Amino acid sequence: MRKVIYARLLGYLFLVGVMSACKQDEEPIIISEVEDEFYVEMQEAFLPEGRSLQLLISTIALEECLHTSIDVDYFRLSNTASITINEITPISDCNPGMAPATALVNFGPIDTPTLPLSIDIRGAVVNNGSIAVNEDYYRMYMEIEGGIVVNEDLLRRIPEGTIWGGVLHDESQESQLAAQSLLQDIEALSKSQQLLAGNYGYFEVDDSGMSFKESTPLADAEVAFQYQLKESSQQLKAIIEQYRSEYGSRLGIFVYDTLGTVY
Repeated sequence: MRKVIYARLLGYLFLVGVMSACKQDEEPIIISEVEDEFYVEMQEAFLPEGRSLQLLISTIALEECLHTSIDVDYFRLSNTASITINEITPISDCNPGMAPATALVNFGPIDTPTLPLSIDIRGAVVNNGSIAVNEDYYRMYMEIEGGIVVNEDLLRRIPEGTIWGGVLHDESQESQLAAQSLLQDIEALSKSQQLLAGNYGYFEVDDSGMSFKESTPLADAEVAFQYQLKESSQQLKAIIEQYRSEYGSRLGIFVYDTLGTVY
């Protein structure tokens, strides 16, 4: 009799175990994750003394004040970098408008092929990774992306001596012709160059040509260009000033170079 009861007990425990396992399969336990709050994006800064890598951090959700900033701590020890993203900084004098809050971290020169990087989100999660560096591009590798979304993990480097920009014009035929004439004059001071498709921070290149990001003043430019400047920058400045003087607000001229010059 005892053997029968013992056997029935084992059978009952086995059945309970099977039912529990099935229930777990049907209703898995969900482990909560840190909500994505921030975009991170690499870009290069250009100065007469050289170039450096920057990381633009922006909130995914829009804030109700323009120019809202994010409080961040940045620490660089030798060839290791760490960033802590804290809180959004309150603004005492709000300029109304919907825009992301932002912060800009400047890494400065990177002299090694790899820069270990950690991004801490208020102590809730730490994203560990690295940035690979060579003469052609930067590439960001993150082991996880907790609380952040990496926009474009590959940033191609704009070749030294490059000028780039675009021209905005009104709908008049005169302005359209003037924009094309300015482009020809810039071409005469430059030589063409072929860039690989990809993200260059300030513009993008694909099979159809180059384009500017929607967040830039040149997003709607019908005349866009990038060249190697072969003549002096003073000649380029003189031509641009000539067109600005003659056409005024009918032409919006935006030209930049790898020395940080805004023409």
